[in-house]
Amino acid sequence: MLKKRLKTFIDVIYTLFFYLIVGCAVHELFHYLIGTWLGWQASVSFPSLFTGWTTFPQWSIIPLSNVILIALAGGGITCLMMIGMAYFTEDWEQSMVLYFIAPLQGIYSLFELGYVLHYFDIKVLSIVPCLLTLPISLYLIKRKNYQTNQ
Repeated sequence: MLKKRLKTFIDVIYTLFFYLIVGCAVHELFHYLIGTWLGWQASVSFPSLFTGWTTFPQWSIIPLSNVILIALAGGGITCLMMIGMAYFTEDWEQSMVLYFIAPLQGIYSLFELGYVLHYFDIKVLSIVPCLLTLPISLYLIKRKNYQTNQ
């Protein structure tokens, strides 16, 4: 019994790290794709496994409507994609991890927009979305477990 629980724990941790890394990459990919789709040059860099930056050299001349779309695209589209994956997967570990990370991406996209528009400091962007996400993620995980146990 202990061996099975340890294996499950390791699987969940592995899945969590995998989707955190993939989520970071996909998040930046959507910033890049929407920005270039709107006609702006962009570059992406990843200083570490869990952080990425999409840079637009002409950022100061990009119209506000484009800035809003680009800022919301990263986390917003990633959130929707992860919720869809979590809903349709039959692997409960993967579903649980995706329901944990998806709200983080969605809330982060709203705070990222606030950061881009100079409403928030980088410290707020780093901490507050994570704290706000926890109760939402736990609710989604509990709700999913409740649905599968019926």
